[in-house]
Amino acid sequence: LNHWRRNEVKALDPDAPNFLKVCQPSLGDLRRRIAEQQKKIENCETPDFQKMEQDIANGEFVVPKQLTKHNVFKGL
Repeated sequence: LNHWRRNEVKALDPDAPNFLKVCQPSLGDLRRRIAEQQKKIENCETPDFQKMEQDIANGEFVVPKQLTKHNVFKGL
């Protein structure tokens, strides 16, 4: 509310919900965006996954240093 007061928008002002709608995504919109990101991650479609796949295909994949601490990667 301090932000709105600085901009002279009072919480009780009848136009306050309109300002909030412009500045804040709806809960449904946030859920949709989160679901889209989760689907991309599940389908390995994020830019990081795609780059890693390309590197593996080119024989250039390097295990990130922070992962080499784990036993699974000790032999690599």
